[in-house]
Amino acid sequence: MVQTSSVTVAQLSRFRPLCFLSPGELHFLAEHIHVDHALAGQQLISVGSEDPRTLFVLEGQVDVRAGDGRGHRVSVGEPHADEPISHLLPHRFKVTAASDVDYILVEHHLLENALARQFKTEQVHALQLSGGEWSHPVFLDIYQQVESDTLRLPPLPEVAMRMQRIRGDEDIHTISKIISADPVVTVILIRVANSPFYMRAQPVQSVEQALSVLGLVRAKSYILSYALGSLHQSKSAHISSQLHKIWEHCVEVGSIAHALASRHKQFEPDHAMLLGLVHDLGVLPILYYADMNHITDARQVEKWVDELHGSVGKVIMSKWGFGDDFIQMPLEADNWLRDPADQADYCDVVMVAQLLSFLGRDPQSEIPGMRFKTLPRLADVPAFAKLGLAGQSAKACLELLQEAHAEMEQTLRSLR
Repeated sequence: MVQTSSVTVAQLSRFRPLCFLSPGELHFLAEHIHVDHALAGQQLISVGSEDPRTLFVLEGQVDVRAGDGRGHRVSVGEPHADEPISHLLPHRFKVTAASDVDYILVEHHLLENALARQFKTEQVHALQLSGGEWSHPVFLDIYQQVESDTLRLPPLPEVAMRMQRIRGDEDIHTISKIISADPVVTVILIRVANSPFYMRAQPVQSVEQALSVLGLVRAKSYILSYALGSLHQSKSAHISSQLHKIWEHCVEVGSIAHALASRHKQFEPDHAMLLGLVHDLGVLPILYYADMNHITDARQVEKWVDELHGSVGKVIMSKWGFGDDFIQMPLEADNWLRDPADQADYCDVVMVAQLLSFLGRDPQSEIPGMRFKTLPRLADVPAFAKLGLAGQSAKACLELLQEAHAEMEQTLRSLR
């Protein structure tokens, strides 16, 4: 391997996430990086290496092979060739030149500090995150994928996005046309309207009839519920069971949140249900990220989930244009001792729903990301008292809610 030349700002700006950096940050990096050349067959990175540098390929082709034998070829000019190669430590891949290649190696601390400075300047105030996330390499990777629309996550169906933008002044015919554009959503909405939950004497046969039965608010809730369920599916056997567990947990939390909210006039039960469904949304990109990078250390992945899922969820909800309740929920749902006001809010509802869902179970072993959490006593949770549950035992509370949320939970499961 022979050093050939200095790298240019133009070359650096070809790559993600470097393309997000300001010209000043790129000039700074260019001063500390040089271009190397390797002949075909030379090894550039070995599995298990602790070399604290990230590889970017300027010209040529490299073979990338994980420790479990899975591999692929990266060719300059093809999709994903502008992404970093094997940047997590220890390195998960053996990288070998498949042709003569020009490449650069960027010190992790230089890259992470430049990205942290850039993103802090632009987004810390807007997103109101703690600031520590901006120096975490996994968060930075996921954040830049969200911003560049390259996140490895099934896309939210367009009909769900369009329905969330409807504020109620559109006529039923216009809304029906939006829904009918998605055949799957159409079938699901009609099926739900015909479920025993609504006890219809005559079967519903059209979207307009379904909207008349459900109402706009509930129809939007069911459509988003279906969309969220679709995000928890993967062809990867490695993470499909984890995604299923998370969805089961979110369905239960959403169902209990619906039942809790229905007992308090200041809350809209369907809205509480949806917030329960999205409270762990930030876990999904982390699991997809770990799978994409062939990371099989379950404890390491769960540590990332514990540290980052709230911030990742907030970034995604903000990017998708959801309201403030949705944006705040991923960060607040596990903040057991939060007490911002005398009156209960939706975060309190979802938090208590979560804690009730844990009764009689071992969530640390059953739910991804819970291994590192310490669960409080219900009596110590301010939200528990605000919702009028302080005088009842946890068992009595759960029994009280079981019948109320049973049919709602069954309906939600039918959306999967």
